[in-house]
Amino acid sequence: MARKEWAKRYAMAIFQLALVADPAKINEILDSWSGQLELAEQVSSQADFRRFLLHAKVPVEVKADKIKKVLVGVDSLIHNLLINLISKGLLQEIPRIQIEYQKLLDRHRKVERAEVFSAISLSKTQKQQVATYVEQLVEREVILTSAVDETILGGFIIKVGDKLLDASIRTKLGRMKRDINSAKTVALVSPMGNRGVKKNE
Repeated sequence: MARKEWAKRYAMAIFQLALVADPAKINEILDSWSGQLELAEQVSSQADFRRFLLHAKVPVEVKADKIKKVLVGVDSLIHNLLINLISKGLLQEIPRIQIEYQKLLDRHRKVERAEVFSAISLSKTQKQQVATYVEQLVEREVILTSAVDETILGGFIIKVGDKLLDASIRTKLGRMKRDINSAKTVALVSPMGNRGVKKNE
């Protein structure tokens, strides 16, 4: 099975357990486990701790005990997840599992995440305008983050899921250049392009 599919299966299992853990506190549990997964990803990515977890000669019981001491207050489900991933050689999948879990959580809450890239930092008002625009496109609540990309000449690029909305000046100029070159090519190959040209006899 592809590693990406492993991550999706683990994320789905955790998410489904969160949904039935305590119906009265479902939102609290969903958010808590999301934060705990993020914490587990951060801790397990630290070089020294990662080497310890992946060391073949360290018994699983010792690793489990260390995880409990490092991740104080974290649910036993997350502890067991780490041990399970270690035993299967899938520890590096923690970041992907966290991402897949967040996707499930967003889908459950009918939320879409978007990111806007611009040449300069956007103001709070501009970010709100972009968020409103994207919400109209996707017809759901949008959580917007922004980043500066100095390679953009002007305008902006919006990423929603795996889709890109490119409204940058650089792209518009590139499109204009292609249109102009295309028009020149059509003129050269068109029969109309030969009018007025005197042939040598």
